[in-house]
Amino acid sequence: MRKVVVFSGHREVGDGHTALIQQATVRAVEDADEFVFGGAAGADLIAFKAAWQARMAARQACQLSEDQYTAIIQKRGSFPSRLANLRIVCVVAATFDDQPREARSVLEWHRIDPPDIEFVELGMPYAAQGLLHRNRVMIDRISGNEGYLLAYWRDGVYRSGTWSAISYAQKNGVQVVNIL
Repeated sequence: MRKVVVFSGHREVGDGHTALIQQATVRAVEDADEFVFGGAAGADLIAFKAAWQARMAARQACQLSEDQYTAIIQKRGSFPSRLANLRIVCVVAATFDDQPREARSVLEWHRIDPPDIEFVELGMPYAAQGLLHRNRVMIDRISGNEGYLLAYWRDGVYRSGTWSAISYAQKNGVQVVNIL
């Protein structure tokens, strides 16, 4: 059984909360097989960068030669550590090109060949309906696996995508861990 960690967070990040999101994300992915996020600006990108940097540090710690490293990447092989093998998945409601400019600029260079992270484009409108659907698709990736929703949610903010993700997760028996 795989362990899947899904992240959802607000676009606006409170003062001093960047480090909090980074630390919580690194702890969450240390023993995860898959990290899923929505590719939005704000907390999503902070969490993504933390997960990606943790995975890269784990890969460097494997002390592989450049040829060994390249062979693993090109053949979709396996590194000798769980974190080094972390699968990072960005689920977007519409298409990659419909993402906000800030998010596209951060994620663009991860669309290399072979891709550094997996992109799932749902083809829905980049509007409330599409974003709610994206959140459900992300949480449904936990189904049949071990895992939880890691949320950056400010208590009392009930009209948000993050709240809808929390609500959907709870209705489906998925554990929710709120960073705040």
